[in-house]
Amino acid sequence: MSQAQVDPAINAWAPKLEAITEKQQSTLNDIYRHMLAGNFTLAETELAKLYKEVPQVLPQWLALLTEQQQYEKIRKLVDEGIVSPTHSSAVIANTLASGSLPQLYFEQSQASIPLQGHWLVPLPRVKLRLNGHEFYFVLDTGASQSLVTDKVVKQLQLDIASQQQVEIDTATANTVKADLVRLPPFQLGPVKAQDQLALVVDHTELEQRFLGINWYQLDGIIGWPIIKALDLTLDFEEQIAEIKKPALQQEKSGNLVWLFDDPMVITKANNTNQLWFLDTGAMESQITRDYLSPEQYQSITWKERKFNGLGGKGAVEKTAKFGPISIHFPSITQHFKKLTVRADHQDCSHSRCDGRLGVDTADSLRMHINFHAASFDIRHKH
Repeated sequence: MSQAQVDPAINAWAPKLEAITEKQQSTLNDIYRHMLAGNFTLAETELAKLYKEVPQVLPQWLALLTEQQQYEKIRKLVDEGIVSPTHSSAVIANTLASGSLPQLYFEQSQASIPLQGHWLVPLPRVKLRLNGHEFYFVLDTGASQSLVTDKVVKQLQLDIASQQQVEIDTATANTVKADLVRLPPFQLGPVKAQDQLALVVDHTELEQRFLGINWYQLDGIIGWPIIKALDLTLDFEEQIAEIKKPALQQEKSGNLVWLFDDPMVITKANNTNQLWFLDTGAMESQITRDYLSPEQYQSITWKERKFNGLGGKGAVEKTAKFGPISIHFPSITQHFKKLTVRADHQDCSHSRCDGRLGVDTADSLRMHINFHAASFDIRHKH
């Protein structure tokens, strides 16, 4: 991928681990710089070395090995007893030990498909055809793996591909166990997807019901493993997804990076870099406590609230509204009167981010995502 434009002196985004020396923390900070620069190979090499001294970095190491499709290394870690065979990366690696790896083929250079919008749920939902049946999927950058409901699996009579169930960490902090299946080939605009893996979740996790009526059909989620391979523009005014084959190019500075499970957008405010988790499966943008100064955090009036999502209802959290907030993208600046801040929730799995970017950042606008070029933007219509 391309190199992101990042201040090399930034250390604040790497997590502060317990029982770690200053030298080890410095090494971890350097690994995050390698990640921000798109140098995954060097980052993986350094993580393998650091793990021998700091076992706490195992989640980052596993996430990176999975991203690089180094499944043989993961299977070796399982054999050595370092990684549980039920860990999601281990289950995926074991499943892919036989059979074909997931593949994406561009049959055209570009094509557009309609978004199946809903006035209450403005998520980028598209209609896909699997084995002659039509289903609705959301294009969700916040999903590290694609999902499909048990209803779809039953209707298509799909075989469970994994011997072990996968444990999914959810936004509600609950853990959901799921089987793994291989999806039938499907077309996503100009792209033919084959042998794609998906986690199976209960249909009630995705359905929106009122008085027994399923008023918003959602049969699955197309996650980051597919979206990262696209040059994708979501036009929320025209309700169209424009999908192109990423152009081959030399390294170029950008603002879209991947940090151990999460795609992240870098913005700048008052000469300070900010880090945002990109989540097109979220309707509402939010900020974390890392966005706030200690003085701002102390001055906020907190309330208690439960946040629902995959895995059911979460624990009661301290939450508040904070603003005004301006987020500066390359083409425009988006202004929010207030955004929700969650004191006890961390949106980012392996970094200290400032918040989450939902689809409200592109209300009636165009959201452009091109990981190959390390490029993210919110734009007006042509």
